[in-house]
Amino acid sequence: MLTVYSCQTDILWEDKPANFARIMAHLLSARPAAGGLIVLPELFATGFSMNARTIAEAPDHGQTAEFLSGLARQLDCCVLAGVATQAGGD
Repeated sequence: MLTVYSCQTDILWEDKPANFARIMAHLLSARPAAGGLIVLPELFATGFSMNARTIAEAPDHGQTAEFLSGLARQLDCCVLAGVATQAGGD
């Protein structure tokens, strides 16, 4: 059986480190079971912003991708989240 954990927080506008800390605190207190699926909101790290140059990251190796992969490893879960990326990896 797959257990799904959805996590919603008040996003701090365009503040990735603070939003990462909030998500981590919520999940550590929830203690998701290994093998579960953690679902985070679209643009959980920044909130929706028209300032794409500020929030967009290179696909697969930006600050948010690193946070998500570390989160998955630490909690032994799969993580699904929306991230703003730069077109073409630029």
